[in-house]
Amino acid sequence: GDIEINAHRLEVLQGGQITVSTLGSGNGGNVSISASESITVAGNAGEEQLASNISVGAVPLPSTTGNGGDLNISTPKLNIDGGVISIGSAGSGDAGGLRVDADSIMLDNRGLISADTESGRGGNLILNANNIIWQGNSQTTATARGSGNGGNITIDAENLVALENSNVTADAFMMGMGGNIQIETQ
Repeated sequence: GDIEINAHRLEVLQGGQITVSTLGSGNGGNVSISASESITVAGNAGEEQLASNISVGAVPLPSTTGNGGDLNISTPKLNIDGGVISIGSAGSGDAGGLRVDADSIMLDNRGLISADTESGRGGNLILNANNIIWQGNSQTTATARGSGNGGNITIDAENLVALENSNVTADAFMMGMGGNIQIETQ
């Protein structure tokens, strides 16, 4: 099913998760998050260092053919500090889309915004913000890992800063084609 969260401030910390996925032929649900102050996804937990995350997708099982759902985030301030926000499909279905509308987006300490696909169509990432800062090996990626084609990354921002080995990439590792990156600044 779908998840809708409305809050002043949302914090997903120390390995916390908000996850919607499909394990079969049905499509995954959608996640819509609106926070009037801020959203923070930070930290990890356990011996395996499981990153805090917000994710929507299709789990990699032989029977997973459903499509992943969409993830929409709206907030003045999005902080991803060692956390992950992702969409994807590890089965044969298509990945959903991810859209972030914010005044500022800050990724630090290997923070990640990603869209991955295995054999289905890759999900598109849309980031709309006044300021976007990547630092500390942080990434925004759209990746095709198998026969599927990768999604596109569209960034519309007044100011973009990428520091300390941070990247924005759209690529393919096997048979699929990588997506496109479109950046518009003022």
